Formats: sequence, structure tokens, C-alpha cells
Amino acid sequence: MAIDQLVRLFRRGDFLDVPMTGDTTPDAEQAFRARIIRVSGTPAAPCSLVLPAEQGLDYVVWNTSTQTVTVRGTSGTTVDLAPNDIRFLVCDGSGFRGVAGGNASKYTSPPKTGWSWQNQGGATIDESGDAILLTTPAENHYQIRGRTRAFGAAKTVVAAVSGFNVLPAGSSGFPEWGVGWTDGTKLVTISTVLVASGHGYYLEVHKFTDAVTVTVASVFFHPGPNPTWIKLRDDGANRKAYYSPDEGEHWVEIYSEGRTTFLTATSHIFMAGGGGGLATTATLRSWVDS
Repeated sequence: MAIDQLVRLFRRGDFLDVPMTGDTTPDAEQAFRARIIRVSGTPAAPCSLVLPAEQGLDYVVWNTSTQTVTVRGTSGTTVDLAPNDIRFLVCDGSGFRGVAGGNASKYTSPPKTGWSWQNQGGATIDESGDAILLTTPAENHYQIRGRTRAFGAAKTVVAAVSGFNVLPAGSSGFPEWGVGWTDGTKLVTISTVLVASGHGYYLEVHKFTDAVTVTVASVFFHPGPNPTWIKLRDDGANRKAYYSPDEGEHWVEIYSEGRTTFLTATSHIFMAGGGGGLATTATLRSWVDS
């Protein structure tokens, strides 16, 4: 089960909170009722969580630093926690019951390390909060500024991106924000575009031969409410993009193309482009790669 599927499972907040300041054994009855254990805080050093001995429950650790899921033990066993092992989920044999951690939100705070600039220019970022804010200079459209993240083993990304530009209706310019693929020069982006003529927002696929030269712009539809939820996937044969109208619950395929068509991507990109001579601010609310 992919991490993006795990993330969207947790909604109710019916978890048992276990502060980790040292070796801990949670109350078995409470853990059984909750079905989910949340380990709050980050252990200063490795310590142990003794899992409740409830038949049929398997416990899995989500490492929030490396964004990996690992089976670490079954009920009635002891799990040693490393400093980043602060979120838990539970499986009862038929599927994962949920994910617990942080503020029990559907958002997963994007990692703050492992990013590089592409065509930074005068763009800036703010990583002081849970999200990442990318602000472009005041400029016209098709000036893509972005933060790239090398694939490594991760070929699937689920991202939630919102954006803002004060472009008045009827003005010239198409500010945009979104995610996509890049080979370091060329880009394929899935972006929300503010249409200047007053028609609102469109979700579009753009192909750029470089960060300032667009060659293809495919218009799809009006996306749902901010933020826009996009999933990018490389299945070994094709690049695919999906849009979720309900915050990651269901996905609609909106783009598919051979993985070496136009570009052979090496990184994902979180991007924004100015419009109408004005700055655009894009907010990466959530990012999970797997």
C-alpha cells in the first residue's frame, strides 16, 4: 500500500496518544479501542514502545524523515523507536486502519531538505512553517521558477498546492502554480492557471523546452477548491498525472505519455510562474513521495 493511500485513511482522530520520553507500554484496552497509536514528540534517543498484546493487530512505523513505511513488529512485541519514528498505523489483517501523527491532518508537511533550484532568478522560499511558500518576482507569464527534487527510488508523488496572484480580471497574464517533471532543462507541468480574462482557474498541462519557453498548453477543466491535489506517477512505461476532486480520496487520470517522450525526467518540481507583471505565491501544503 502506497504512502498516499495511507495518508488519506486517517481522518477520525480516534487514536491513543503515547508521549515518548522513554520506554513506554500503552494501555492495551485503550489501544484496542482506538485501533491507532500515535507516538507524540520525537525521542531524544532510541527508546522502546511495548505493543499491546491484542490478537490480529500488526503495527507498522511510518518514518517521517525518510517517508518510508516499515513493518516493525506485531502485537505483544517490543519496537525500538529511532528519533524520527513518530507516526504509527495499525493493520487488522484486512487492511490498514489509519495513520496517526502530527495534527491528524490529511496534509503531510513537505520535506525541507533535498530540494534544488531551477531557474531561481529572484524567487524566494519560506520554509518556516509546515508548508513551503514559493514566491516569484513580479513578472509576466511563462517564467517558471521552481524547486526540484531528484527521484531516487521515489517515482510517485502526491502533492497539494495552492496559489495566489492579485491579477485583476481582464488583465494580461497567466500566473500558475503546480508540480511536474523536469530533466533539468525541459519541463512538463501540471498547474493551476489563473485565466486573466476573468474566466477563473483552469488545470493545464504545459510543456517547456526551458523554463521560459512553452511549446504545448493543454487546457483541461476548472479544478475544485484550493488547494489542488495532484498525483504524479511513473509506472516504468509512462508518465501519468491524476487530479483528485476530494482531497486524495479518489483520482481521475488527466495525463499519460511515454516516459521518454519530450523529456526523460530525473526530478519532480514544485513550481510557480508570475503573471501580469505581478508576483505569484505558491504554497506546497502537502507532499508525499514513494
